[in-house]
Amino acid sequence: MHIPFLQIYDQGKGSIRLRINFLHMEADQNTPELVQRLKNAFPFIGNEWVKTGGIGEFIAQGVNDASPFKEAAKKVARAGWRAEVHSLGRRNTPASAPADFEFEIQGFEAANAEVHGIVRDRRWVIAHVPGVTQEWIDRLQAIGGNLSLTGWQYLAGNPTASTVAPYAGPPFRMIVDSSNRPDGIHAGMSSDGMQIAPMNPWIHMYYATTGLNARGVLINGGQQVSRQEVLSLYTRQNGWFLREEDELGTIEPGKLARRPRGPQQRLLRRAERGLEEDPLGADRGRRQRRPRRRRAGPARVMEASFLLDEYRARLRALKRRRSLRDGENPYLELMTLLVAAPSGLSAALELAERRRELASLFSWAIPNARALEVLAAHAPLLECGAGMGYWSALLRARGVDVLAYDAAPPGRSSKNAYHRAAREPWTKIHRLSSVIAARRHRERTLVLCWPPYDDDAASYAVLRAYRGDTLIYIGEPDEGATGSVRFRRAGRGRRSSALAAPARHADGLPAQCGAPPPSRAGPLLRVQALHRHRRHRPLRLVLRAPARGARAASREAPRRVSAGDARRAAGRAAPRGGEQPEQNPVRS
Repeated sequence: MHIPFLQIYDQGKGSIRLRINFLHMEADQNTPELVQRLKNAFPFIGNEWVKTGGIGEFIAQGVNDASPFKEAAKKVARAGWRAEVHSLGRRNTPASAPADFEFEIQGFEAANAEVHGIVRDRRWVIAHVPGVTQEWIDRLQAIGGNLSLTGWQYLAGNPTASTVAPYAGPPFRMIVDSSNRPDGIHAGMSSDGMQIAPMNPWIHMYYATTGLNARGVLINGGQQVSRQEVLSLYTRQNGWFLREEDELGTIEPGKLARRPRGPQQRLLRRAERGLEEDPLGADRGRRQRRPRRRRAGPARVMEASFLLDEYRARLRALKRRRSLRDGENPYLELMTLLVAAPSGLSAALELAERRRELASLFSWAIPNARALEVLAAHAPLLECGAGMGYWSALLRARGVDVLAYDAAPPGRSSKNAYHRAAREPWTKIHRLSSVIAARRHRERTLVLCWPPYDDDAASYAVLRAYRGDTLIYIGEPDEGATGSVRFRRAGRGRRSSALAAPARHADGLPAQCGAPPPSRAGPLLRVQALHRHRRHRPLRLVLRAPARGARAASREAPRRVSAGDARRAAGRAAPRGGEQPEQNPVRS
């Protein structure tokens, strides 16, 4: 399989340094192919671009006592080659059959006894080792053996029932701690073959630092390592395995580095200068003058990758959830995770796309604790146009009496234009027109959360049908994307008393849509008491939010309800402190 690569280098088209291992999987006890390889090839022979490496990642078929593995290891040792083998096994209980790495380490010990010091001198290695234990790490370390780790369990791993190795593995933490000891075992990381694991190193690094698999399930708990440690495993430590640690692995004077060419070189130059240049101008041989702006450097790109991986893992886990517990608010947690990132990461995070997928799964408005407290204080509630029912689910988890209605509840058996997630709502949603529901339940406080601006039936018609005395409206201010024109017009021209400072508008997520930085961000949600003329049905409470925002709802200022408002509550349990959340909604 290495011959096509050699042809590329013979033609002068090779651009990466290639180190070739020779794989042998013979079941014949005499291993004739391996014998001929060892007679007619030589280790570490070649030039700076192409060299021979070792025998592996198999040196024989199988590893148990019935296989030729141990004798093959001795032959490799006598020929002076480096051996690399792989391990995927583990013991489930102490009484279980031995794991493959146990046979392999015993084979290494036999080879090292026959050719003293060969394992340490030629840097023999075992790869993957998801089920290795401290006892066997110490045995391998004693003869100078080494470990090459991968994060392939990110795609293939599940929680294990093993009592001997109770982790999906590899045990990164255990191995890194062992390597930090004096004369400790040497360990590095790789991506392995692309048939069983992704080539992208960031995925492997994410798994090593979080212990989460692709479904967001913690399968390698207690074995996580830091970002600095995993970066060292992938760079500084790996040059050692090739016996080229003086040339590869770190960026420092005297070592090799590959500078990108062509378009990649131009991108690197822009990143170094921190400028955004006009690519068309560059192609014409002149630079077009444009305003300068900072670009995200390599460190920020790495940070965005980790952040996005964490976000996606959490989102996958949430998509399988069917209910919420008291105190939970995963929507707010996910949004806070995104908006807490530096503004320079907005392009890499694709914040606008993140907002759309979150709104489809949860709601178009982000609830927080204080918003839920205000709603709970006006129970019993009637939510019309409930969508995925996320607000109602959070309230029901708190023990609040809520009835939720939607003319087209989302789900696998029905379609909803605003919530296209192919899953059931977060809580029970009754299928009924909002107008009919509002007419039936005048004894409840009506909740309209982010009604569409282009649908009169979702706001104004519901308002006219409702015979109760209190409305809680969660949406944008006048001329926003919520509430029809007639609905907004119905609230104008009436005496009002502001219960909070005017909201500061933040059009979307940080950097993506121009939200102000945290130092300038004021309260983003306000509460107003709007009182109708006596001849109209009374409306008491309106929650309003600014246009399309999603700043983290953590900077909340206390609001007070006036004595006059309390008197006008007329028998309702008006909240003592109408403390309202600072929040950017995004459509319920």
